Amino acid sequence: YDEAVSRYYRAMLIRLDRFGDISRQVTASLDVLARLYVEKGDFAQAETFYKRSLETKQKLVEPPHMALAQALSGLAMVQGRQGRHAEAEPLQRGALDMLEQLVGPDHPYVAQALDDLAALFEAQDKITEAEPPAPTRHRHSRPAGRRLRVTRPGRRGGRGRSPRRW
Repeated sequence: YDEAVSRYYRAMLIRLDRFGDISRQVTASLDVLARLYVEKGDFAQAETFYKRSLETKQKLVEPPHMALAQALSGLAMVQGRQGRHAEAEPLQRGALDMLEQLVGPDHPYVAQALDDLAALFEAQDKITEAEPPAPTRHRHSRPAGRRLRVTRPGRRGGRGRSPRRW
């Protein structure tokens, strides 16, 4: 990791010199360094890079924006890993709100953000807040009890095969 950190840090310095403090290129380097420090287990250093990345992105783009949601989520993650769950919670809520605005409530990114927020609730013993809402029928689901009939290609009705449940 030390060799990788050294190379990525050097690349960031080159980008800083070429593009200045407030640039997408520099935020990309900051994000890479933050993720590398997370993998290394140095969450305090990762937090430094995520904070700087977030601050820069806030100057570059207006919310809601995917880059801001990712930066908020990354910062929340490292704070959570350091046991600072109460600090991480509003950041993760902000990321979740932005993602819902950007990609809609049924997107896998939103599901991941919900998982991350639930993990923060669990770590704080806020189990009631982590409980799912009452089940509702998803727009792609079938009515209860209906079977999905799977057929072989080129055969009508799937004769000779029993239906499988989805």
